Amino acid sequence: MFIENPDSFIINNCPVIREKDFADVVGKINCRIRETNRFGAGETIGRNSDHIMRMCADLSRRRIVRCSSGTYVCFYGEFQIIKLKYVPKISISGGVPMRGSDNIDYVKISACIFLHDYRTKNGDEASGVLFNKFMTLLHRRFKNEGFDMKLPHCWYRWGDEVVRHHMPYLDWNHDYAAYTKVSWKGAYPEYDTGDPTVLKISQYSNEFISKYSGPEGAEMAIDEVYEEAPFEFQNEYRKLRESLKTYKREGSFISNYRKLIGDLFKSAMDKFPNKEFRSITEERKDFEEVFHFSLREGADPSQLFRQAEDFWFFFCYHLRLNEKCHENVPRTSLDVWEEKIPWETDLFNRKLQDNVNTFSQKSKSKRSPTIERLSEEWTERNRNFESLLSDISDDDAEEFEKFINGKG
Repeated sequence: MFIENPDSFIINNCPVIREKDFADVVGKINCRIRETNRFGAGETIGRNSDHIMRMCADLSRRRIVRCSSGTYVCFYGEFQIIKLKYVPKISISGGVPMRGSDNIDYVKISACIFLHDYRTKNGDEASGVLFNKFMTLLHRRFKNEGFDMKLPHCWYRWGDEVVRHHMPYLDWNHDYAAYTKVSWKGAYPEYDTGDPTVLKISQYSNEFISKYSGPEGAEMAIDEVYEEAPFEFQNEYRKLRESLKTYKREGSFISNYRKLIGDLFKSAMDKFPNKEFRSITEERKDFEEVFHFSLREGADPSQLFRQAEDFWFFFCYHLRLNEKCHENVPRTSLDVWEEKIPWETDLFNRKLQDNVNTFSQKSKSKRSPTIERLSEEWTERNRNFESLLSDISDDDAEEFEKFINGKG
């Protein structure tokens, strides 16, 4: 028996304060050590002794603490440490880790631990989706406990993800268009394996890998991340995207897929956060009209899926810039993202024009002013393109057209 009242002692969920904060904690609550035992030598520990604990918990509760020679158990009274005795081989679990030094890069350490653990347990590199979701959920868990690991991240196409530019020690392999693998490159970081924050990172890495490594693991992890999406629209539109992905494979066997898609589309767009994204109001309205027009004119699930993805990708360029949707991203990176907006807007408008042209060929219904305008814009763009080709030699024109169409 190491403490006088074991029923009152709590081992799990202990907040930990690091060495440099201990003196401040003692000063703020004016606590004192009433009675202690020297750890193995019988020497009394005073408040200013070199042997004073390196970390201490919230002294208003009964907690675990870690000391200079190992892990120790304290029984706390009313803002006083009553007894302190050495307990060998007891581990810290739970807790609110607090950053001991601004020089410790817990983002880098977390990435290293997870990628190593995943490869060890699965024999392969982690997917980009799983890596991003691990980092997001770890960061979220720490934030909920009062610790900010300073993860540079933003909401983007497949949920919350890290900002790759600020994690240069990672290698993102894009050998497969729809599947990215993440691996470590360069030297591994040095860190204290006994650091309570590192212990929590390792604990959650094992927990995450066990929970999400199965066939449906990635989708389950995405589901958990999307539970805290900044806008309801993100979840509603995700339902549309996932349904279209299914109908794209099985559409010919679903007789009423057009009605189902139409209902999902309406539910999603009804939740669009117009106030926060006023800058794309015109593009959003044009997209809605083109999507409805394509649906009426017999677009198949694959064509509708492509249109839905085009809008989602365009929207996400704006989503990541919203103040609710990024964290720990420097102004310089935000400026680079903003510079892409005009080009992406022009590209999206051209895709709208192409879709209108595709479904106007056999259309006999009366077209709305928006569809007429987009059709005219496509005609003008095509005329300019043909004019440009006429000024190029025949051989060069053929190569140029292949390049423009993505075949060169």
